[in-house]
Amino acid sequence: MFEKAKARLKLFKEFGLTKSEYIDIPEIPKKWDKFMGSESKWVNIDLPEDEEKSSCLFIGHKNIIMPPHKYKFNEIMVVMNEGGEIEIITEEEIKIIRFGESYFVPKNINHAVKFKKETKILIIWFGSYGKGWGGTFAS
Repeated sequence: MFEKAKARLKLFKEFGLTKSEYIDIPEIPKKWDKFMGSESKWVNIDLPEDEEKSSCLFIGHKNIIMPPHKYKFNEIMVVMNEGGEIEIITEEEIKIIRFGESYFVPKNINHAVKFKKETKILIIWFGSYGKGWGGTFAS
């Protein structure tokens, strides 16, 4: 299984939303906005500052791939819509997540996400990005 998961991560790097190695978005948008010029959209969810977490809702369209990336924070994704389905790939596993299910990604772990159907996900990063949002894409 590890070899299959690693091969998928490599493949997804080639066909993802971006080819850049590092992205820095000054702020998660307060109103629904396109994500990095794609048809996918996202919006910030305000949490109390003392929570030291960041959060958003993200709508990914069928077959959109978020290429392998990692964060300096732990991350959790929850599928929010009935019929929603994503595939999460790490170096250790490939997992399908459906409505009402969640997936925890530890900090500094490369992972990719493929939207199998149009899916709305809640994403929570366990650390506050403040006015900056950044992710490092796998090289």
